[in-house]
Amino acid sequence: LQPVYFGFDSSSIASAERTKLPTAADHLQQNPSDGLLMEGHCDWYGTADYNLALGDRRASSARDYLSTLGISGDRIETLSKGSLEATSGLAKANSGQDRRVELIILK
Repeated sequence: LQPVYFGFDSSSIASAERTKLPTAADHLQQNPSDGLLMEGHCDWYGTADYNLALGDRRASSARDYLSTLGISGDRIETLSKGSLEATSGLAKANSGQDRRVELIILK
C-alpha cells in the first residue's frame, strides 16, 4: 500500500492523497482476517513531543477516513513514530517524504 503524504504541520489529508486509501479499504474488505497499522511520521522540524503528537494526529486522520469507507476501527491500529526516522537538516520543501502515514498490513 502507498503511503499517504501530508503538508507541513498538517494532519489533514489532501484530496490527491485520499485516492490512496480506498485501496487499503478494498484490501481489508477482501481479507477479513487482516488488520492495518497506520504509522504516523513527521519531518525533523518541531520538538520530539510535538512531532509524536502530530504523527498520532496524522495516523488517526487516516484511520478516521477509512472508517468513512466502512472499515471498522477495531481492525486498525495507530502508532506515531514522530520524527524518529526523519532526515534532519533538510529544508521544508525537501522534507515532504518524512510527512506521511505508512499503511502496513497486519496478518
